[in-house]
Amino acid sequence: MDNEIKEEHMTEREKQWNEFSDLVAKHLRVYTTPQYGDVGEDEITNYTVETCIEQVRKYCKRYGSQSRDGQQELDFIKMAHYIQCAWEKHNNKINDVVNVNVNVEGELILSYNYRDDQFFKENGYEYVGVTYDSCQREINIWRII
Repeated sequence: MDNEIKEEHMTEREKQWNEFSDLVAKHLRVYTTPQYGDVGEDEITNYTVETCIEQVRKYCKRYGSQSRDGQQELDFIKMAHYIQCAWEKHNNKINDVVNVNVNVEGELILSYNYRDDQFFKENGYEYVGVTYDSCQREINIWRII
């Protein structure tokens, strides 16, 4: 597994990436998740890929204008987090089916544990409503039109 490569066999870029990713992980663990919640309970859960990318642009545009110590470094961490969220959403748009049912009219009903509105609208789905799982996480229900 790539994560198990011994440090002496890593390139300098890999070592730098690991150091940076450790900073991002710590920020997520110590600040972001306690403040906003984890996947499925935070605001980003309902963001689209495009919304995540727009957040990255926002932090890119303000590069160099931060006067507070450490704020620029924090913005880089936030950008990395939004890029990771966009990557996850891009790769899991249709792979996150929670439940498949057929209603009384014989229509196929799919339940997903997050919603990317634009994707479903562009691909022939209609938003039906919301339900909740046993942990009270929101599950969005889409019908294939």
